[in-house]
Amino acid sequence: MEFRFKRAFVTCDSTFDREISDGVTRLLWAYGDTKPIDDNSVPIHKSGKRGSRSVRLLMDDPGQSSELEADIEVWDILAKDSRVPVKETTYFCTLVKYPFPEKRHIVKYDVVVQPGNEPFVHHLVLFRCQHPDPTILATYLNTSDHECIPGLNNMPPDLLNCRSFYLIWTVGGGPFEFPKDAGLPLGGGEDDNSLFYMLEIHYDNTYLKKGIVDSSGFRLFTTKSLRKYDADNYVMGSAEDFRIILPPRQQEIVVVGHCSPECHEDVSECGRETFSICAVTHSFNDCRSSQKMALMSCPLWFMHIF
Repeated sequence: MEFRFKRAFVTCDSTFDREISDGVTRLLWAYGDTKPIDDNSVPIHKSGKRGSRSVRLLMDDPGQSSELEADIEVWDILAKDSRVPVKETTYFCTLVKYPFPEKRHIVKYDVVVQPGNEPFVHHLVLFRCQHPDPTILATYLNTSDHECIPGLNNMPPDLLNCRSFYLIWTVGGGPFEFPKDAGLPLGGGEDDNSLFYMLEIHYDNTYLKKGIVDSSGFRLFTTKSLRKYDADNYVMGSAEDFRIILPPRQQEIVVVGHCSPECHEDVSECGRETFSICAVTHSFNDCRSSQKMALMSCPLWFMHIF
């Protein structure tokens, strides 16, 4: 089924219309079997004929895609036919092992959402593993996907060592290319911790649909031709916590996150060029890239704010 609508981006009607901007918009949709006589005779829409979805109605103009290295190889990191439970929220995790023998750079990544499962895939995160004995992680490679919410005792303890953020995608996001002189490093570490990564997929099954099987995930474009700079990422903000509640009808809510001075003591000495920011909450996400990427003789970063 396809819905189409047409209206001005800005209607100057602040009472009934919201401006259509390049951020994430929460769309509410509903349909019925009969045409209402007027605005006051619209019946209540039954379950299954109404819903909502976060989308970006206006995407930033990506311009021309830059030319990538000639030796690009694609690595797909996908769920293993995950059977999504009949409940509203599920987190599934899949452990994977780095397939190449040498260090590489990720120069571009995209998301692969299984056709038909778009309403259920809320966000994806790729984590790096930092296990005291990484050889143990190999025992999880050929197992089925695991539910994984730390603290709820439904995640194998060994996988709790795979919580270092590496890549993230949220609803409305598209392909992402790194600056031409930078790439996100893969492999090539001093121990086996550089070989293991964990894919986490958050599923929203609001209407408790049965029989959902999913193999979504990330598509990484990698090169052996290492670029000048290693990119990295850092996370700042407030940890996920059920006690962070946003009261309705508030003009402003301030959530404060704290970090010790040691976290950033080297930044002022060398500098870091932040070229992408992804702000994430449970129900609203917005990822954007900076338009100006003035490279410096220091590592580059892209940042997640929670």
